[in-house]
Amino acid sequence: DCSGLVGYLFREVYGIDLPRTVSAMLKEGRGIGGKNYREGDLLFFKNSNRGPVDHVGIYLGDQQFIHASTSSGVIIDRLDDDFYRKRLITARRYLPR
Repeated sequence: DCSGLVGYLFREVYGIDLPRTVSAMLKEGRGIGGKNYREGDLLFFKNSNRGPVDHVGIYLGDQQFIHASTSSGVIIDRLDDDFYRKRLITARRYLPR
């Protein structure tokens, strides 16, 4: 699932252990004002009526992010796509800069 992918990539690429669930990931990290996203920022989405957020992906740069879809597996999508733009709730930064 999406939180498993994000946790795995952060552990393997950055050596950082993240909380296991989307809601726990949302509670940590630093908030990002505006849309000043950087590579590695976590993007949180609301795709259903389950809680304040229910999906997470990692920003790659150039309006692209990687995430896991239950129907399509691991995919890269565009943040400026209407579907995701309308569902983006917030972003958190875990990487030091």
